[in-house]
Amino acid sequence: MLPEKYEQVKRGGLHAHTHNIAEIERYAKTLSQKDKDNLRVLSFGDEISLGQINYKDPKNNDKFRVWLKAKGITKKELGVETEQAALTPAGNGRLAWYSQTFNEEERFAVYREMTKRAKELIGPHVLTGANYSPHHGCMYYGALYQWIDIFKHQGMTMFWAEDYIFSVPEPPQMISWHFAQMRCATKYHNYPIHYYVMPHAPGQEPGFLRRNMVLSVGFGARHIDNFWVGPEERFTENYVAWNYKDNFRAICESIYDSAEVEKLQATGKVRPAEIAILMSKATDYNESRLMVPREKDPFAAQCKNAPKEINQTLCRKEQQMLYLALRHAQHAVDCITEDDILEGYLKNLKVVYFAGEWIDNRVIPKLEEWVKAGGVLYCCAGCGHMNQYGEPEPAMLKLLGLKDIKTTKNAYHMRTLLELPLCEAIDTVQLEPLPNPPDELVSWPMHAMKQQFTLDGKTFPMARWKDGTVAMTGRRLGNKGGKIFAVGGLPGTSYMKSATKAIPWARGGRNMVYNPTDFGLIQAGVAQFGADEGSHVLRNIKERVEKPALCFNPEALRKNKNTLVESIVLDHIDGTLVTLVNWTNAPVKDLEVQVRMKDAPKTVRTVSGQRNLAFTAKDGVVTFRLDLAEADYVMLLK
Repeated sequence: MLPEKYEQVKRGGLHAHTHNIAEIERYAKTLSQKDKDNLRVLSFGDEISLGQINYKDPKNNDKFRVWLKAKGITKKELGVETEQAALTPAGNGRLAWYSQTFNEEERFAVYREMTKRAKELIGPHVLTGANYSPHHGCMYYGALYQWIDIFKHQGMTMFWAEDYIFSVPEPPQMISWHFAQMRCATKYHNYPIHYYVMPHAPGQEPGFLRRNMVLSVGFGARHIDNFWVGPEERFTENYVAWNYKDNFRAICESIYDSAEVEKLQATGKVRPAEIAILMSKATDYNESRLMVPREKDPFAAQCKNAPKEINQTLCRKEQQMLYLALRHAQHAVDCITEDDILEGYLKNLKVVYFAGEWIDNRVIPKLEEWVKAGGVLYCCAGCGHMNQYGEPEPAMLKLLGLKDIKTTKNAYHMRTLLELPLCEAIDTVQLEPLPNPPDELVSWPMHAMKQQFTLDGKTFPMARWKDGTVAMTGRRLGNKGGKIFAVGGLPGTSYMKSATKAIPWARGGRNMVYNPTDFGLIQAGVAQFGADEGSHVLRNIKERVEKPALCFNPEALRKNKNTLVESIVLDHIDGTLVTLVNWTNAPVKDLEVQVRMKDAPKTVRTVSGQRNLAFTAKDGVVTFRLDLAEADYVMLLK
């Protein structure tokens, strides 16, 4: 919209929306060749779902049977003869699972054809996507088939999502998890990420707006949309009020700073992690369909307008909480799916965290083989005691070294800063006595889910519930240092609970209600145990997980607390971009940063400070110091 005299991006056009091929064709007819050459993004819809096929259509049943045969799915997996299979959204667990998978692939094909047609009519340069909102069901956890698989199947070619994190009762750092999920989706075909970072004021606090802007660029977002930066209008919240000058300043400075790092970011790659959270499609599918009477949930039971049934979110939220706990321990963390495991992604990983009651049983042999080769598997939040069909899964119990798991719950649906602070512990866990026990036995509360393990002799107990039943186990597998840990509850959720406050949630005008920072040391140790490889219990203190960067906050070190500075390392042929995001709620003075880098850089430059920093380079580690307000980019240029 700038006048022609200004230099502009070669392609900067965006059109919203075309919802089907007919609309794409009508829209293409309105475009001149110049318009086509300028169009970069074609939207397929705003906050849409992917829709579903007609399960009752006999033609779809015929296609379903052909699809089953082509996939090699037999009566053994299906439960019935292929010729007798009928599409069903529920009921028979095996038929329902394959019906949903068939439905997804049919919908992927529809969007793939829309993308193909758009490229034919407009040009191969056009990107297709749809704006996804994370504010439904399990907040900031998108359904895997829509948030990951459609990009893997090339139904759309640009990930597009919005943050609005300031308006929901979730920790501000949840935006980091959001990018882990988006990066999982875009890794297959190197698709770009188009991200809304919302500056809306009143509502969004400028310090967190700055953090979100910088983190988004650091994690590789190619397009940033500050919807809406216009003056006060008729829209609710979708503007920055004139008297919120700090928000305008945060937008201006963040855009300015991003220009300097663009030469590294635009073609660089975020360094892959050696730790991954397994986003289980089996858990996503089954938990998103698990509805419980509201009377069973301590919070919904008090709500007169709550629906009769509510959806369980415990396992999916646990994945998010584990991610944040690991980031607080300064680990780089990626997300993978069960399909990734089947396709060989484990070979690049040293630790995998799995949280879920359901697991796709096809990956269990792959996980066993990987652990025997030296991997560390950390299981919790159900430990995969059921398979993708909702049936008991003995193979997972065998891998964990368990005879049986008994599961109880006292809550089902919790938002992190709303219900979780009020959630009462379901029980207390106590560590097994160590060879040199401390004066007091180490114990901590667990919340929402309790699993009591019966061991099969291949494992050793590491912690017990108050009644003496086993709550946490460990076992070795193979002769290359492979280990498996099982935790009978929600260690990530209990970690986050330790820092929450029982105060009302309300959106602020010029400040956040609060950002959790004061986490329990015991809860941190349990949640981070898999990544730390349980050194004091298994007598193995060798650190095998490489952290791309480490930050040392002098104030946090004095108080024996996590540094809470998130680092993102992005590598480019001309150097390395280190993005630093401060989640401590206060400026950090004299922050020491260590970055693993093969070759010593010629300069180390702080972008917000607009100056070069003194540094040392020794044994593949570059060390420098700086003061950090909310967030900064540091360029290590060769």
